[in-house]
Amino acid sequence: MQPIRVGVVGLGQVAQIMHIPYLHTMPGFRIVAVCDLSASLVEGLGSLYHVPGRYLDYREMIASSEMDAVVICSTFKHADIALAAIERGLHVFVEKPLCESPALAREIATAADRAGVKVMVAVMKRYDPGFWRWQQEIRDLQEIRLVRAHDFCHNNNRVIADAYELLVPDDIPAEATAAARAVATERYRQALGGDPEPHIISGYALGLGLGVHDITILRGSFGEPKEVLFADIAREGFPTTVAVLDYGAWRCTWEIGVTDTKQMDQELAAWSRDAMVSLRFASPYIRNVPTELTTIRSAGEETVITSTVASYRESFQNELAHFQECVVADRRPLTDAWDGLKDIEWLLEIAQKART
Repeated sequence: MQPIRVGVVGLGQVAQIMHIPYLHTMPGFRIVAVCDLSASLVEGLGSLYHVPGRYLDYREMIASSEMDAVVICSTFKHADIALAAIERGLHVFVEKPLCESPALAREIATAADRAGVKVMVAVMKRYDPGFWRWQQEIRDLQEIRLVRAHDFCHNNNRVIADAYELLVPDDIPAEATAAARAVATERYRQALGGDPEPHIISGYALGLGLGVHDITILRGSFGEPKEVLFADIAREGFPTTVAVLDYGAWRCTWEIGVTDTKQMDQELAAWSRDAMVSLRFASPYIRNVPTELTTIRSAGEETVITSTVASYRESFQNELAHFQECVVADRRPLTDAWDGLKDIEWLLEIAQKART
């Protein structure tokens, strides 16, 4: 079986720490091209991993390189790159979020179906062995009373500086970054409609960048909420967000934000009549640190507390393996573009609720 030939767009932190090393070592893939706005990253990583195709413009890479798929790790322009790849008949593996708005997500999903290619959104927590074990555990819960999704991210740069020696570019054109950020902000505005206040735009952007992890594992655990009952985005300072989601017989509370510490604090927890179950996620940037599942149940007069580590296998590796299987066996990815659309729709609904 021939490996899938991939071109990687965006050579920053997550690409260097996770995607490129796995694409390089997994037998199902071969990196044939890399692309970034930074010439130093393109040449540095191209040389390190012996990649023949090296580009500063994703359009040139897609047009010129012989590839089967594009892996999108860039900070901006996910939709633009994905649509260009789909038009060329290439499969797409795109880091979350899929894009900035439901309208763009729907365009990507429709284009992919029409072209007969796979688009997979890389929400790695859906492929975490600990999350798979959590899904088994919650199936037998009796009368759920409350679910809580809590996600306060550490300072990524401080953690990465401790753990890795990455190539750090100093040659990215400032005007290119500013232009891409301006396009993203305008797309946030268009998605929100009207004249959204700055904190609403920032809160929506935070939801797409961070909160998408929580929305996707909630949906992967319990399905779709009925509605957003309450949402608030802080007006001053960082756009910390809290929300309450209606799941019918019970509610889910959700809070996201960022600290300047080096401690990741992300937990998904459920309280039911007969048990308390929690899943704690480690830093997403430290490889092979397991997600820890804790279950508390009553057994007669005793209280039994069980701690489970399902596996040390990296979720980033699992999601790439799933993508490879879907391409080779012609299967629909678990987190395809239509699934990514649903995440964005709920994040937009939360931001809109905070405006009322």
